[in-house]
Amino acid sequence: MIADFGGGTSDFSVVRVGGPGGAQVLSTSGVAIAGDAFDARLVDHVVSPALGRGSTYEAELGRRPPWLYSNLRRWHPLSFLRSPKTTALLDKIRHGASDPAGIDRLIHVIEDDLGLPLHQSIEANKRSLSASAAAPFAFDDAGISLAADVARADFDAWIAEDLAAIDEAVREALDRAGVTARAVQRVFATGGSSLVPVGRAASGPGRDTIGLAMMNIGELTWLQEWYLAQCDGGWEHEGGPVIDWNGNAHLAPRR
Repeated sequence: MIADFGGGTSDFSVVRVGGPGGAQVLSTSGVAIAGDAFDARLVDHVVSPALGRGSTYEAELGRRPPWLYSNLRRWHPLSFLRSPKTTALLDKIRHGASDPAGIDRLIHVIEDDLGLPLHQSIEANKRSLSASAAAPFAFDDAGISLAADVARADFDAWIAEDLAAIDEAVREALDRAGVTARAVQRVFATGGSSLVPVGRAASGPGRDTIGLAMMNIGELTWLQEWYLAQCDGGWEHEGGPVIDWNGNAHLAPRR
């Protein structure tokens, strides 16, 4: 099985190799849930409460409109909140808010268009949680400072629903191929979200679900880690990593 845990989707292929006909793709499946969904859970539980979510204000709405915070879950929709209508609404909310400081922080994030750097801090926290039982979240910008200690056990609980959906996609790939988990001899996993520990903890021989997709997690992540070490996080290496016939990796040149 090939398991690709990307930023926006998790995709699986069951492939038979070594037969007389060569490699044969038996089935594919996927789900539009992956790393960005995990990021959104961190935003919901760590960032949004510090920006006033969950508090009340003295007005006819009672609580802030939920769409204000749903736009925080991805970095790019945040720019759409920079409008006179939203500014007027936030000013109204702030004057009657039980947590005016939180609303001030939300206004600062929106007006200064801090969606991208905020999500970079979320991504850094998620990466740290992949290696530690707990990790600090920190975001600092002129006029705003957010900090929290995040336990991996809490993070695992927050993403349980997302993992269940990924689990179902794994099961679907197996069913379409007409094989059981025990028949899969090797799983090649790649993508940054493949490093999330909760999936690896579930791995083991004969598992039917997410544990199967996380087996032998180191098979392809070495290439991902090497690629990230060669690049500085930008898009300058458009060709991506290439493995030659001798097993050596190098970066494909730009076209």
